[in-house]
Amino acid sequence: MNKDQYLKELKQRLAPLSKQDRDEILFDYQEHFDVGLQDGKSEIDIINELGTPHEAADNIMAEMSVPKQEERKSSSDHVRMVFLAIILIMVNLIFVVGPAMAIIVAYLSLYSVVLTLIFSPMLIFYYTVIHGLGNAMASFFAMGIGISLGVLIGIGLFYVGKWIYQVILMYINFNVKLVRGY
Repeated sequence: MNKDQYLKELKQRLAPLSKQDRDEILFDYQEHFDVGLQDGKSEIDIINELGTPHEAADNIMAEMSVPKQEERKSSSDHVRMVFLAIILIMVNLIFVVGPAMAIIVAYLSLYSVVLTLIFSPMLIFYYTVIHGLGNAMASFFAMGIGISLGVLIGIGLFYVGKWIYQVILMYINFNVKLVRGY
């Protein structure tokens, strides 16, 4: 088999393709032959490198059909993504938003406890110093305990808040990955 016979048979096997695609492919193969001949190879050596026209055409046809399958797959992926997004929205609204809001409200209410523990000793100080009510030493210890507990709980709440934020971000990323199909 020589170059002309090879290209003629390849052209026949590529008949299902559009004329433009077929001409581009044949031009590439013609170029491959020209470069090989310039490098000192014989037509038979070049044909052996390329494989039979039947094999070459099968490979080309397989490559040309892949984008069509990907297009079909991508349109079905969009439908699946929309369907999953709708289901996730409903599940999140029913099962996740309520408990999440309860946790966030409880977290914020603990900050009011912290503020109370930090600022209530001022009332103790006021009543002890101004009105002379109760034992001054016991009042100062109570003030120290209140402020210390308020600061410690505030520091703990800061770290709990960071953890809650990270959990929320992880859950959002999980939902996005679930919809995208990763």
